[in-house]
Amino acid sequence: MSGIKDELVSFIFLKDLKLYISEYIPFGSNHIIAFNDELDCQKEVKDGLMTSFVDMEPAKATFKVDEELTKVTVTQYDPNDYVMFNASIAFEEVVEQQEEISVYVDAYGRVIYGTKIEEIDDEAELSIDKLSRVLADIVIDTSRMMSSLLTTYQRRLLDLVYFGTPEYRNKFVIMVAKEITPDKKAIEFHDGEDLENELNQVLSIATEFKDLENGTDRFFYGTEGLLLVSSNPDKYEDLLSIAAFYLGLDIFQKNYFQKMFMLWDEIKESRKLMNMGDIDPNAISEAKAIISEVSAAVVLMNELLSFMRKSCENMNNEWAELDKSDPNIQEIIETIALQDMVGKSITRIEDAKLVVSGLTEEIGGINGLVNSLAEKQMSRMNESLRDSIASMDEMGRSSERTGASLNVLEILLAGTIAFDVLFLVVGEYSWEPLAGWIASVPGIFIWTGICLSSFFAVGYFMLRLTQRMESESEPNLRTKITIGKPYNKEKFENFLADKEIIMNDAQIFNEAIIEDFTWDEDDEKWLGNEARIKLRRDTTNSFILNVMVNIDSPKDITVQQVSSNIQDSLKDLTSN
Repeated sequence: MSGIKDELVSFIFLKDLKLYISEYIPFGSNHIIAFNDELDCQKEVKDGLMTSFVDMEPAKATFKVDEELTKVTVTQYDPNDYVMFNASIAFEEVVEQQEEISVYVDAYGRVIYGTKIEEIDDEAELSIDKLSRVLADIVIDTSRMMSSLLTTYQRRLLDLVYFGTPEYRNKFVIMVAKEITPDKKAIEFHDGEDLENELNQVLSIATEFKDLENGTDRFFYGTEGLLLVSSNPDKYEDLLSIAAFYLGLDIFQKNYFQKMFMLWDEIKESRKLMNMGDIDPNAISEAKAIISEVSAAVVLMNELLSFMRKSCENMNNEWAELDKSDPNIQEIIETIALQDMVGKSITRIEDAKLVVSGLTEEIGGINGLVNSLAEKQMSRMNESLRDSIASMDEMGRSSERTGASLNVLEILLAGTIAFDVLFLVVGEYSWEPLAGWIASVPGIFIWTGICLSSFFAVGYFMLRLTQRMESESEPNLRTKITIGKPYNKEKFENFLADKEIIMNDAQIFNEAIIEDFTWDEDDEKWLGNEARIKLRRDTTNSFILNVMVNIDSPKDITVQQVSSNIQDSLKDLTSN
């Protein structure tokens, strides 16, 4: 059944049609060897089923997939040069169809898919209207089939050149038919209406309509396809094989250049982001991300140039050996400008190399600019940090001055309390015995001394009480002492032997083993406190890095004493 919903009016029909679809895929000797291995070419049984599905349960003896399989039968191969195989494609289709495709792949990157169209909708006379739909389906199916056979590296290259959608990449179509209806001269198909429009469906844009030298063969050439009508097409086989490479490469190079120009646009976008660096804090990081992606793409673009150059050098040798004596072959060569295409193949690659080189230099310059802007931002951040530190330092000093003032104020307030207590007892000189005694000269001085003594006694008491409350508000003493000295291995092992190690951890940083040892001490030097000590050493380089000490609810011990105790205990270990 046909899946076509519109009513077709066909004007051109072909008979005995052989269809060849060509494309260029980056290959080389190593890749063709891997390709042959993927097809198991050296096995006695040449058949196999290929699929792009991944077995999610490899431990099981079954692998269930839908009928999206390709049956591959290897027909001929050379492990280092080429492989030919037949592929029976069974992808799900809207209409029922049988696809048997012969595939030729060589180390130059020439890939040709060939098939003979037997009939469409049970009609042996093939309508170009319907053929265009079959052709589009075969182009996509061959892309999906090859995807499961290529290496990850090759898929990455195709993904780069074809903008992330390599399964829909365009290819060059070569059609060879023995008869065409209506049976007219080739130039009569260039009518600008029905006949030319139908040809455009399979040739993209038909540019050449040629009656060949013998008067019977006709040749139609377009931007992405050609149609040759000849009763004896075999004599054109060698020519079409070479043309298939260059025409497929031409499409690949056009996509290659489009990708390269897109990379230039991304570089332009990164420059715009850098100009916004003072406004948008995220602009520099976004520009760096773009530059990183472009740099990775440029590396692959350079590698593609090497692949294409090597392929063209080898194909140019094959072109030189082609027999061009037949006038019809010579006319086809002139029509498609194949001689010019061969001569300029290396030149186009050299031109592309210059553009990629310029892109590389541009990336280097932008990287320098990005680094300069990043340093500028870092300098601003450092200045801001220094200002913040200075402000915090001033705040700390102000807090210290405020604290000292508060301590003085506390003492004065405590003294006034002492005065109030005295006045409460004596009633502000209203007590007769005291009033009379104070009236005398010695008494007034003695009373003044008593008042001042009370003032200072109460103030001192309040000061000590405040200090005790402050010390109790921070019950734990934690300190880290940086040692950074080499140790004697034998002495260190003896030192650890005397300790009851409660925890030992080891980590690897840059090939150096860092060990932590934790133990408790409560001898006299700790003044009645229990100290938990954690020593960190670099085992690989025999270095003591640091020691951390933790004392819960410390009593009568200071940080200076803790540091002195640690230095004394490690003195023998770090001495020569």
